[in-house]
Amino acid sequence: MAGSHLYFIVNPNAGGGKGKSYGETLESELKLRGISADIKYTTGVGDAIKLAGYLPNGTTHIIAVGGDGTVNEVINGIQDSSVVFGLIPCGTGNDFMKMIGMSTSVHDALDQILKFDERSVDVGFVKTNNTQRYFINNIGIGFDAVVAEKANKLKYLGILSYIYSVVTTLVTYKEPKIVLRTNEEDFHIDLFLMTFGNGTNAGGIFKLTPHAKVDDGVFHATVISGVKKMRVFDIFPKVIKGTHLSEPEISSFTTDAGSISSLVDLTIHADGEIIDTRAMEIEVSILAGKQKVLFGI
Repeated sequence: MAGSHLYFIVNPNAGGGKGKSYGETLESELKLRGISADIKYTTGVGDAIKLAGYLPNGTTHIIAVGGDGTVNEVINGIQDSSVVFGLIPCGTGNDFMKMIGMSTSVHDALDQILKFDERSVDVGFVKTNNTQRYFINNIGIGFDAVVAEKANKLKYLGILSYIYSVVTTLVTYKEPKIVLRTNEEDFHIDLFLMTFGNGTNAGGIFKLTPHAKVDDGVFHATVISGVKKMRVFDIFPKVIKGTHLSEPEISSFTTDAGSISSLVDLTIHADGEIIDTRAMEIEVSILAGKQKVLFGI
């Protein structure tokens, strides 16, 4: 597209170090195609937010090269700008990739990006008593977040990190009592798991909110409560297939906002990244059509 200038933010540690080779391949491919672009590499947590927040003049499109954590950081860095977001996925779970149809091949993903198929998608915003964060795929509270916290430390296991974390977390997890408030009513819940989904997947393989769409202006929320631990092994295979919503311990609904109150500390993730382990008051809202994104489908 004439007049476009691309800015790539590469996480070299994504996918167990795969990001580095993706960045090197990308540099060669851009040179081969005669495309002028900026390429920056992150060196630690939070770098992508900073890089995305200070873009060179003339930048029209920012491309995250990494996993869902990199996606989340870049999204948080650009919410005060009108730049278009794109993705070359090379992470462990690659959940948001599934919503926009991007290839995990550098060459194919670059081809998709250069078609400049721009569409507006919703962005979520979550605020706790300690922090606040934008997100584009989902947030998880309770068991889901504790699993994500553990899995993030075991990324060298690939997708198996989530399976291992589910099983080991199940042994010690206790359901906290919470109050969930939505537009419709209040719920008093012994919380096992709650997710507000803009996308369908979490943890790479779990379709927790199988009917979610990134552009429908609402969250698709799934709540699991009062579940006996052995029942988890019956439910989770159905979560992988997205056929779990009819189970008696599960409720689902759509909403554009919600709040959670707890008397104990809750762990919460945004797009798979832990943002708070001491949340007691949580507010979630959706910003309809907030972000322009490059689609591959």
